[in-house]
Amino acid sequence: TLLAVFALAGVGVAVTVSLALLSIDASRMTGAWNDEGTLIALADACAEEGMEQLRLDTGYTGTENVSLNGGTCSVVVTDLGGNSRQLNVEGNVNSTYRRLQITADVSSGVSITNWQIVSSL
Repeated sequence: TLLAVFALAGVGVAVTVSLALLSIDASRMTGAWNDEGTLIALADACAEEGMEQLRLDTGYTGTENVSLNGGTCSVVVTDLGGNSRQLNVEGNVNSTYRRLQITADVSSGVSITNWQIVSSL
């Protein structure tokens, strides 16, 4: 019977350690998911800021910077000639980056003609 008690205690310790390790992994993944969600929202907000600048002035070119929820991003708006504008967006949360390259037409209002996630700008 003493052997059975030790065996059950060993199983209990193994289960407890396994659950603790799973809990640590889950909290790490949750943090990564939260960062990813923040990064997507941040890059989108920065793109919207660039689009708003174009709505106010279709000839706008320049750089806008946004800080939000512990992250930063910038959008650079350039004139591609004619009615085409390019927005290069880079968001950063905890050294993780999301980069967007957006092309817009400003001939009648502002409309997006291309929106891509890119690895570099």
